[in-house]
Parts: sequence; C-alpha cells; structure tokens
Amino acid sequence: MAGTIDVITLEGAGITLREHRPEDLEAVHRWHGDHEVMKYLSWGADTLEESLLYLADCIRDRRKPRRDRYRLAIELPDGVVAGCAAIHWRGRGHSGGDGRLGCFLARDYQGRGIARDATRLLIGFGFGDLGMHRISATCLEGNTRSRRALQDLGFVYEGTMRSHSSRDGRWLDRHFYSLLKEEWGRGEQKRPINVKA
Repeated sequence: MAGTIDVITLEGAGITLREHRPEDLEAVHRWHGDHEVMKYLSWGADTLEESLLYLADCIRDRRKPRRDRYRLAIELPDGVVAGCAAIHWRGRGHSGGDGRLGCFLARDYQGRGIARDATRLLIGFGFGDLGMHRISATCLEGNTRSRRALQDLGFVYEGTMRSHSSRDGRWLDRHFYSLLKEEWGRGEQKRPINVKA
C-alpha cells in the first residue's frame, strides 16, 4: 500500500466499521468490563480507566505515520456501537504481508452474525486496501462461535497450541487459522464493500 489511510469507514450490509471516537467510551466499557465477553480474549475484564486507555490508544493509532493497527467500532444502523473489529500487521513484505484479525461484541449482540459480517469486511480491507497476502486468526478452546465463523469464512485450521492461555485458573488450548488472498476470491466469501478513506 502506497500511503497511510488516516480515517477508515467500511460499510457492509447492516453494519459499519469506523474509527473509534471519544464518545464510544460507555460502549467500549460495556464489553471490556464484562468478564463473560472477555473470557476468550488475551486480557481480562477492564476497569473503566483501562477501557479509557484502550480507547485513547485506538484513536491514537490513526495518527501514526506508519499505521500497523486498525481497531474499528462496529456500529449498527441505529447508531449503537456493538463491539470492536481489528486487523493488524504481523509482518510486511514487497509481495504483501501477514495480518492478524479479531472481533468481539457486547453480550447483547452475540449470536446474530454481526461478528461474521465484521470479519468479512476486515478480510476484504486486509487483502484489498492493505495488500496483505495472508490473514490469520486464533480462538481459545470453548469459543465455538468464533471457530464456526472462521470456518464458514473459509479459514483453514493450522493447528493448536496446547495450554496456551490461562483463564480463571485453567489452561486452555489456542486454535490457529489462516486464509490466503487467493483463497478469499473463491466461493461465496467475497462480498463487495464500500471503503471510505
């Protein structure tokens, strides 16, 4: 990709991914402070202050001269911010690079296909606008919704790291998936998106 995209908006069917704003704090803390939502993520439930620091970091990302992370609010048609979808570079090269994506939702919005639609938008953005060659994702043992969504989107299972992450005194396996750019062009997974920069 030739330059840095400063402000991103990805529009899909029924959801918009957009840059976080300061007024998103209450929504961000709704999922960051919820232990049930955070149990499958890399960190535990946050305090309000930690949620504020996270949000400020998301907003700062777009000002970096060489942007590596895109953490975007998932906004529904009624203006509600239901979660966060993120993609970041793990490595860049002349013929593309490697990205990692993730997505999470407030508890009230889980199980509706919103995360799958947000992930689909991120994949199109990663392969199209960012020029990634490969996108990977992981999920912890027990997170069957995420595993199913990744498989439905065409991700290929690569393996499992045993006892990778500790949650509530238990060690859980982490499952690894990936998708290549040429695989994304096949079948039903590819849907047109509207990117505003």
